[in-house]
Amino acid sequence: MTRKKLINRDELLKYKVGVRFDEKTYNKLKSQVQQSNASTVGELVRKIVTNEKVAFFVKDISMEEPTAALIKMRKEINAIGVNINQLTEICHTTDSAEQKIDSMLKVAELYRQMMHKVGEVWKQVSEMSLKWSAK
Repeated sequence: MTRKKLINRDELLKYKVGVRFDEKTYNKLKSQVQQSNASTVGELVRKIVTNEKVAFFVKDISMEEPTAALIKMRKEINAIGVNINQLTEICHTTDSAEQKIDSMLKVAELYRQMMHKVGEVWKQVSEMSLKWSAK
């Protein structure tokens, strides 16, 4: 049976080369480190010099507001669902016909609110998909 020898990182990277940058270049590299899969400026430079792939992560700030709106709508829909569940529980556990009817009417109103919220979500998602497909 063959065994793989574990190689220490220091064994692989045993030659140290010093490089100096002006402030503007160094700051640019630092900002690129924050947006990439490199954890230090040295690692980023090493990847560039050795032609390794550097993955850059891009944040589309134009999507922050629609995403926040969707998160808010999700919370509202969840709250409506909790209310529906509570009213359904009352309807199933009460013997009062009047209370059952009252609960069912409230559930119907909550479903109307839910459908309105779902319509808002679909509209928001449609707008977002238009942005994404245009890129």
